[in-house]
Amino acid sequence: MELLNFLRTELIENMLREKDIYTKIMKALKYRSPLSIVRIGDGEALTIAQECLLDIDEVKKRGPFLDYAGVNVPDLKSRDDLCEAIINADIVGIPTSPLENFMPLTLHAFDANNINPFKLNLTHSLINYTLCLEGYLSKVLNTTGLKVLLVGNPMAKLEPVLKQKNIDIVKSIYPVNGVNDHERIVKEMNNYKFHLALVSSGISAVPICSKITRLKNVVALDFGHLSDEIIKDEKTI
Repeated sequence: MELLNFLRTELIENMLREKDIYTKIMKALKYRSPLSIVRIGDGEALTIAQECLLDIDEVKKRGPFLDYAGVNVPDLKSRDDLCEAIINADIVGIPTSPLENFMPLTLHAFDANNINPFKLNLTHSLINYTLCLEGYLSKVLNTTGLKVLLVGNPMAKLEPVLKQKNIDIVKSIYPVNGVNDHERIVKEMNNYKFHLALVSSGISAVPICSKITRLKNVVALDFGHLSDEIIKDEKTI
């Protein structure tokens, strides 16, 4: 436990902050360079923990919500795809909560899959929300000439909200049918010209964001449930 607390402190102290992320996004947009920002929560941690850290019964017990998030365990392909996506992502948000299913599980699952968190560019897993709350998301979305691609099941409702704010939406891609649908989605995304992808598709957002930026010089942000809160006017941009 002492070692885990030490690692937690070290990782949190060295995490990229909101201004750092904003600066990196704006630089990537300016120079048309790829930048993927993904986020790990308890669902992602449980997915990569399958059979290498936790047996399937334990994964199901801890994660009854995984079906909703797009993973039907056991699914070792999704585990491996997710690990690859995490390693290849430019910035990885991880949970900072000391509760067992969050940072401890994430770090143990990383270790079980030979993912070294100190070799990743880390931020916290709520970076999508805090970028919004601190006004950075609004600044990004109001960048002159920005073309935005929306991905995920909530995007049919988010698109008109963003269009009312004069944000140029190239396309909304939906539905996303679970984590194993990510390859089809990435292929479809590759057909469009855009600068920023906002992806709200559960666990599949991690491989989608990570992989599209290996094909195109774009920014891809794991947008999560922030889309729902903007639709409900609980968050504003």
